[in-house]
Amino acid sequence: MNRAAIIPLVLALLALSGPFFSLASMTEITSRLSTALAGKLLLLLVSLVLFAGQKAEGQEAERLRLSCDDGNATACNDLGLLYSNGEGVPQNLTRAASLYQQACDGGEAFGCYNLGGSYLSGEGVPQNSVRAASLYQQACDGGVAMGCYNLGVLYESGEGVTGDLTRAVSLYQQACDGGAALG
Repeated sequence: MNRAAIIPLVLALLALSGPFFSLASMTEITSRLSTALAGKLLLLLVSLVLFAGQKAEGQEAERLRLSCDDGNATACNDLGLLYSNGEGVPQNLTRAASLYQQACDGGEAFGCYNLGGSYLSGEGVPQNSVRAASLYQQACDGGVAMGCYNLGVLYESGEGVTGDLTRAVSLYQQACDGGAALG
């Protein structure tokens, strides 16, 4: 990478570092850098930014864990999403499903929706489309439009429920009315 390409990257990363550098000092610093030194500085700054992001994700997971432990069903669902995606915590689909269950039991409709997806796909729990349909119904009843849509798909295909096109169309309409673009 040539010096002309490195300097804007260094300036951008220095700008992200906060009020420690003025634009004038950043320009002076980069004008005195050799290409090799600028490359090393860029690598160091990128590493610091990435580390700070990982630390923040870990702190978010801990905050959600404490809130979930205190009975906050939304926090349980959100923590489940972190475990499902491996953000700030090691990916663990079984733990994610357990947290979705805790959220659903606590009245968080999005927890029911996410747990329904886990049961439908068999991620973190044994695949069970009957259970998925029940959970999507809870989510739909709780105002999650995509829960209505997914339940409609199950009624249309007859997976986990007795096929019923009239019911599927009704659920698609409910999803659409609730804001789901797919409904």
